[in-house]
Amino acid sequence: AVPAWSSPSPSKVSFALRSSPRGKASGRGLALAPALLAAIFFLGGAAVGNQVQAKTDGTVTVAQVAAGFQDPPAFYRPAMFWAWNADPTPETIGEQLRDMHRAGVGGVVIMPMPATFRQHDFFDGIHIPYLSDEFFRLVRVAAEECRTLGLKMWIYDEGGWPSGIAGGLVTEGHPEFRGQVLKREGDRFVVAYEGYPTDLMNPAAVRRFMEVTHERYRQSVGDFFGDTIVGVFTDEMRLGGRVGSEAIPWTERLPDEFEARKGYALETILPLLFAGAPQGAETERARCDFCDVYSHLFAGAYFEQIGKWCEENGLLFTGHVGGEDEFLGQHWAGFGHFFRVMGPLSVPAVDAIWRQIFPAGAPADFPKLASSAAHHLGKRYSLTESFAVYGWGLTLEQMKWVTDHQFVRGINLMQPMMVCLKEDEYGLANTASHLGPGNPLWEHFDLYAKYVGRLSWMLSQGEPSVEVAVYLPVASRWAGVDGVSESLTGVVDSLLRSQIDFDFIDDDFLARATTAGGLLSAGPASYRVVALPAAPVVPAATLQKLARFVREGGHLLVVDDLPRQPAERGSQTPFASARERLFWSEVPQVRRSKEVGKGRVEFLPRAERDQVGAAVAEAVMPYFRLRDPNPHIRYCRRQLADASLYFLTNESDREQRAWLDLGAPGAIQWDLESGTRTWLRRRSRRVRLTLPPYGSALISDGVAPGRSQRVRPRWRLAQKIKGPWL
Repeated sequence: AVPAWSSPSPSKVSFALRSSPRGKASGRGLALAPALLAAIFFLGGAAVGNQVQAKTDGTVTVAQVAAGFQDPPAFYRPAMFWAWNADPTPETIGEQLRDMHRAGVGGVVIMPMPATFRQHDFFDGIHIPYLSDEFFRLVRVAAEECRTLGLKMWIYDEGGWPSGIAGGLVTEGHPEFRGQVLKREGDRFVVAYEGYPTDLMNPAAVRRFMEVTHERYRQSVGDFFGDTIVGVFTDEMRLGGRVGSEAIPWTERLPDEFEARKGYALETILPLLFAGAPQGAETERARCDFCDVYSHLFAGAYFEQIGKWCEENGLLFTGHVGGEDEFLGQHWAGFGHFFRVMGPLSVPAVDAIWRQIFPAGAPADFPKLASSAAHHLGKRYSLTESFAVYGWGLTLEQMKWVTDHQFVRGINLMQPMMVCLKEDEYGLANTASHLGPGNPLWEHFDLYAKYVGRLSWMLSQGEPSVEVAVYLPVASRWAGVDGVSESLTGVVDSLLRSQIDFDFIDDDFLARATTAGGLLSAGPASYRVVALPAAPVVPAATLQKLARFVREGGHLLVVDDLPRQPAERGSQTPFASARERLFWSEVPQVRRSKEVGKGRVEFLPRAERDQVGAAVAEAVMPYFRLRDPNPHIRYCRRQLADASLYFLTNESDREQRAWLDLGAPGAIQWDLESGTRTWLRRRSRRVRLTLPPYGSALISDGVAPGRSQRVRPRWRLAQKIKGPWL
């Protein structure tokens, strides 16, 4: 006799981000940390609350979390980008939505693809005029079918991409709304209408975009808002021009806004903003001042206006900017300031669309930008658009790896791209990863969808637990200082390889932060340690706040170099005063530390950058410890009212073992594949885990004795097989 629950199918232990020798998927399981095959128990709980509550909630309990784990609400399952790359009919809309529903998809992002859009990639598209009455009639058909099926729907705010253009309708009859750059021609500066179709620093232009797009959706399907239709997705909008080139971002109100904000005339520094300007402090400060102003105008005109409209209409606002896959890649062009433009979004987001994240690839920790933005303001969700051009060879194992990679870095909503309305060889996108019918793995997609739904549900509960911050040196990037990205990447890598979780912070966070009891706090986020990578140019107010943080008991770890000058004009005196209190007269050549008030400043030279993780671990008690150092394991932690949740991943192609220290009695492993929970035996207040290659595990602690019970196994007699073997 054997217990009915004790024999996992062979596929569940072999399906680990690899294919069988014949090249086919080796089973229907997804690789997770092996279950210990103990008894499964049940946690009773209250009914799940509002499933799209946008703010974090530290009062949620294990019982409430358990109530939604086995079958998480549709909102947490993958919301599939659904390309309308042909004229839809009510019949095809219903058929495809029902098919996606069967595949475990929780929602769709309708992505209109006009026939004129990128014809070299998308061979066909909708011939029905975008944003016409007929277009919205079909959108309503989709919304009604989604409501019937219990699917969620997101509005994609453009025909093709990038956003803010409305297929040309914004500037049609309104030439004053055209995008602008300022160019230098000899000794003259001239405005050119190029770089981007719409002036997204112009509030009136953005209101026009909302009038022809968002308001039309409200008029047509507004009765679905906040229920079936949960949010708006905006995509890769940007500004034309780049500081330090032959054309810089521009809008008519820039000179007046600049003088009002900075106290001097923009025209006095214009030559310093273009290519060929002399190097030095004056040029660096001029560029910082200019980037600071134009990024504020962009955030206010576009993101704040749309964010307010979404809030008033009961919708979430999400989306991403192009180029966030490099920590500092587009902070001097494109979007200007990641945290500033993400602030008005209720769901900050990134995209991983062309294998920036992939097994054995280069470090790709940029999802932490979006999750950090969410943590700063107590936002419950951060999102990723993934897989768009990963190619037809993409497997479910690889999709799980890419998902785990982003979720352990704080992301908790997934929107895969894409399913195409037209699936024949003349309809599919030339470069896209088509995940729907026609892909031989589509019949197994429900495995991935269930896994993501449970992981998204769990990592959306409670509040994030992060005590370490890494300063994002945006001003140094604006100034054009070399080597800043290298230092930042090195610090991040050392922390993650040492199982030290962290958030990015910036000057805006520091401006509103308070310092008390050794904590740097703003909103729900509080940090005990701040790591400062090479940041030669720093606002004086930032250095003053860091000095106050240390004086009141905080720990500041400075890596590679010391700040050398303020980012703004007229702030040399406060900058120098704070610098003198915090640092040494010259850059140390060896590791050094000093006491400042109740706190401590520590310096690590470039040669010891890889010791950042160890140095932070000495300053703050990690939630997660390994008996032996292991650079392949990552983790994140969320705090419930009565438990802590730990999500761990193994990012190597070899099995890894780890001991997890828990501070409360009881330990549960939540099997994200099966939806079951297993009691883990503990020894010496530690839980031992074995993570298979590219595997993952979700553990919780803090369950009070008596709250969970083992279920006795159901025994059955083995059956005899009669007749000959075939």
